[in-house]
Amino acid sequence: MPTVLGIDAAWTPHQPSGVALVAGGKGVWRCLAVAPSHPTFVAACAGTPVDWTARPLAARPPVAELVSAAEAKARRPLDIV
Repeated sequence: MPTVLGIDAAWTPHQPSGVALVAGGKGVWRCLAVAPSHPTFVAACAGTPVDWTARPLAARPPVAELVSAAEAKARRPLDIV
């Protein structure tokens, strides 16, 4: 089952990037986690519900932390980032 971490490439120092983790194959895919910013994605992977009404904080993408959180959530290595 391929696992894909998608990151919105529109990040700027003042605007956060959305992040999504999906897994699947053979026409069946499911979203494992999705959040409006890097910090909320990491928190969501750890079990914290995403507050979609809160303004997300912009931050430099913590790539190693994102990959680690996504792999922990998926319980397998990522195939594509």
